[in-house]
Amino acid sequence: MFHSKGGGSALIFCDTLFNVTELPPRAGFSGWFLLKFVFGSVGPLGVSRMGRWMFVKDRKVLAEWIESIIPRGEEGKIKVIGVAHGHTITGYEECSSSLNDAVKRIRG
Repeated sequence: MFHSKGGGSALIFCDTLFNVTELPPRAGFSGWFLLKFVFGSVGPLGVSRMGRWMFVKDRKVLAEWIESIIPRGEEGKIKVIGVAHGHTITGYEECSSSLNDAVKRIRG
């Protein structure tokens, strides 16, 4: 979802992209193992391993779609990236670099 108002834009990704940069403190070994290695949910902004297995049929198409929704020009600069799983990303430069890095990781 894309929302623009008042000098900046917000992108909201529910389960398309995760941004779980650290495990919850109470995850324990089995939680750590599942989240990190089986589901691949821990890491910088990107698609989890489980998401790639279940939902992504063509990585190139997903990367192109994300690139196509990135607004161009000063007025549409992304100020916030919201995700259902993980931390919100804020700031124009952080959002831009996080999205560009995510697209690179999706492409493989």
